[in-house]
This record gives sequence, C-alpha cells and structure tokens, in this order.
Amino acid sequence: MNKQLSTSHWFNEALFNDALVKGFLLVIGTACSVLIVVNLSMAKYQLALIEIVLLMLTIFLWFSSKESRFYKWSIFIYVAFIFACILTGISYSPLHSGRQVWVLIFPMTSYLMLGKQAGVWLSGVCLCLVSSILYLRFYSDFGKELISVVINLSFAYVFLWGLTHGAERVHKKMLYTLKKIASTDPLTGLANRRNISQHYQFQLQQAVGLSPCFD
Repeated sequence: MNKQLSTSHWFNEALFNDALVKGFLLVIGTACSVLIVVNLSMAKYQLALIEIVLLMLTIFLWFSSKESRFYKWSIFIYVAFIFACILTGISYSPLHSGRQVWVLIFPMTSYLMLGKQAGVWLSGVCLCLVSSILYLRFYSDFGKELISVVINLSFAYVFLWGLTHGAERVHKKMLYTLKKIASTDPLTGLANRRNISQHYQFQLQQAVGLSPCFD
C-alpha cells in the first residue's frame, strides 16, 4: 500500500521558524494573562493596563497572516513594545526588584522574531541602554559594586545571544543534511522518486502560471 507523503511540510524551514514564533507568543501571552490577574489583585492598574495591551498585541500577531505586507512591521512594533516595557520597568524599579533579569530575553527575542542582522543590532542597542540606565540610576548608591553586576549581566547577555546563534546554525546544518538524505538515493547519490516528484510539481506549477496554453 503506497501512502503519498505531503510535501508541504517536507523539512520546511519556514514552518519550523513559524512554530518557534508561535511558541514564543504562547509563552508571552500566558505570562501576560497571569500577571494581569496578579497586578489587578494588588491594585497595580497601570502595570495591568500595559500587560493587557501586550496581550492584545500578542493575540493580534498570533492571528496575523504572514502574507500581509504589514506583518514585518507588526513584528517590529511588537518586539519594540516588549523592549520598551522592560526598559521602562528597569528605569523605575529598585535594583533589588530583580526586573533587570528580563533583559536576558532580548537576544533570543530579537534573533527569533527579526532575524540575524536586525537581531544583532537591536540586541547591542538594548544592552547599551540597559547599562546606561543602571549606571545613571544606581552608581551613586552602589558604586563599584554595580560594575560587577553590569559585567555579569553583559556576559550572560552575550552568552545567550551566542547560544541562540549557535542553535540556529546547527539547525540549518541538520536541515540541509536531512533534506539531502531524504531527496537522494543512498546508493547512487541521484535524486530519488520523492525529489523528482517535488521538482515535477514545481515545474508544472510554473508552467501553468506562465504559459497561456494552460488557461
């Protein structure tokens, strides 16, 4: 019995990245829902309002079509809003509040949502802003002790970015290897039936789209 395999999910990198983004949105949405309830119970209505806005943006992005020409701008605005909220929280919170650790999501978030090039620049800018905020707010109170905090935070920041970048490179290499194994005959190294079938479908779709004879 021959069972035809779907080629739409055949080691599709775009679908894999989309699954990662959906997972990130699910985590952010769940965290916002919990924090909204907590802050409302503690009468912290301003924080709850910000979290409601973030939850609405998360839901909007979840149901947005990637084919929309505004999708990339929506992603950028979403990431910028998250970063602005974290930077604002650091600016107005005491050092012992622990909100500074939220900056560690910057490297992974920017890399995952915006790509390598934009992620590197945005992560660097945010690290500089966080260091400046911590220095301006707390150096007069903690002096040189603050420097060790900033150094450790920077190392953890760079480590997480490097880990994200390394994981992405490993994933691409594994994806390339799997594609090669799945599309070639192990004995001869030539294209197998699955590969030929996929290329045939692709060429047929191009011919139908370009040639008036198929209309």
